[in-house]
Amino acid sequence: MRITPFILVVLINFCGMASYTRAEETRIPVATGAALVLPVPDKWRTTRRPGPVPTVSITPASGGDSFQVLVSPLVAPDGSVAPASLESLRRLVGSAATRAKSQSVEESLPIQNFGSGDVQGYYFSATDRAPKPGEFKFMTQGAMSVSGLPVSFTILSNGNAQQAVEPALHMLLAARKE
Repeated sequence: MRITPFILVVLINFCGMASYTRAEETRIPVATGAALVLPVPDKWRTTRRPGPVPTVSITPASGGDSFQVLVSPLVAPDGSVAPASLESLRRLVGSAATRAKSQSVEESLPIQNFGSGDVQGYYFSATDRAPKPGEFKFMTQGAMSVSGLPVSFTILSNGNAQQAVEPALHMLLAARKE
């Protein structure tokens, strides 16, 4: 039997999704009484970051500083949440890409869309041309809507960027608002 490239891609994606396991769900409460719920992959740990914007930092449970994922519901200074249109999220991500371009190896940073249903958004990826000691070389940054709740995310990594980006995007796609 001959496997066509299309079937091979489908099989690889299915196997990748099957190996994605969830250890726990992390809730990020917002002032409206709602919460963003993230199914955090097994062997990842979460830490809440202090500050006016509710933010969670997700890192490997062991292995140190190979990656960090930052996820924040976008809230106003008074704690209120205003739903953001997909177009406004795209503009937000485009602005971030424009700022990142000056330090990027890439000549252009195309905006990618992702998601369906209740989770939709945009992101871009960049490689830092000269990371300082302690900084990350690779960054994927974006914004999404989770049932109308605007959320920003940044995926930082060293080494093989896809080892952090792919499972982080799977986690973000499975996010929900409660």
